[in-house]
Amino acid sequence: MGSHEGTATLFEKQKGSISFADEPSGTLRMSARIASMQASKEVEEAEKEKAAAASHVPLLQATRWTVLERLKSFGWVPTITALLWLVLTPAMLIGLYLLCGKERCSVSVLPTLPKAMRSYLHWKIGVGYGVFLLLQALLQAIPVGRTVYGFPCKLFRHHVAYRYRLNGWLHLLGTVLVFAALTHYGYPVTAAYRYCFQLLMTALVVSAVLSLVFYVKGQFASKNHRNPTGYTKNHRNPTGNTGNVVHDFVVGREINPRIGEMYDLSVLLFRTGLMSMVVLLGSMIWYEYVH
Repeated sequence: MGSHEGTATLFEKQKGSISFADEPSGTLRMSARIASMQASKEVEEAEKEKAAAASHVPLLQATRWTVLERLKSFGWVPTITALLWLVLTPAMLIGLYLLCGKERCSVSVLPTLPKAMRSYLHWKIGVGYGVFLLLQALLQAIPVGRTVYGFPCKLFRHHVAYRYRLNGWLHLLGTVLVFAALTHYGYPVTAAYRYCFQLLMTALVVSAVLSLVFYVKGQFASKNHRNPTGYTKNHRNPTGNTGNVVHDFVVGREINPRIGEMYDLSVLLFRTGLMSMVVLLGSMIWYEYVH
C-alpha cells in the first residue's frame, strides 16, 4: 500500500510540474465562439456569391428573350414586303421608260442616264402638274351628284360604311373641257407627251410627299378612319398601325383619308390617276395629229 501511495504521490507531483515551454510563444488561442462566427461569415459570403451568379443567368436569359421578342414584333416579312412595294414600283416604271423606246425594248443593253437635272425635273412641268391636281380637287369639291354609302368596312366590328358623292363624270367632263380650251388658245398641251419622263418623275415626287402627309395625318385621325392596331380577326395580315414605320408608311394609317365627312382623298387620287391617263392619251393623239 505504501508503495502505491508513493507512486501516486510522485505522479501527482510530476503532473503538477508539467511545463508548456515547448509551445510557440506567438500563437493566440481562439475561443469556440469566435471560430463559429468566422465560419458562419464565410458561409454567408459563399451563399451571396452563389446567389449573385444564379441571378445573373436569369437576367441574361431575360435580356435575350426581350431582344428576340422585339425582333419578332418588328415584323420582318411585312417590312420586306413594304420595302419591295416602296422601291420596286417606281423602279419598274423608270426602268420601263429607259429600257423601251421606239426602236427596241431590251434589258441586255443598259440605258444611258442623262446627267442634267432638267432631264428629270423641270419647274414648268411641276407647276403644270400642281395646277392639274388643284383642278381635280376643285372638281371633286363641287356638290353635284347624289351621295351613296359604300361597302361596309370589315376591319371594324360594327362595319363602318363611308359616304361618297357620285360626281366622277364631272371630273371627266371638266378635264376634257379644260384640255380643249387650252388647245384652242394655243397652249402647248402636247408637253405631257413630249416631257413624259419629267412628268413621271414629278408624279413620283408628289406621291412621296403626299404619302408622308397622309402618314402624319393618320396620327390625328378619328377611330372610324384609322386602321385597327395590329392583327384583326378577319385579316391575318397586319394593318396600318402596327408601330412598324416602314409598313405603316406603305399601307397607310387610315383606311380612307378624308377631310370632313364627304371629301375622300383616296378617291381624289384615284380619279386624278384616271384623268392623268386621259390627258396623256389626248396629248399623244393631238401630237400625232399635228405632226
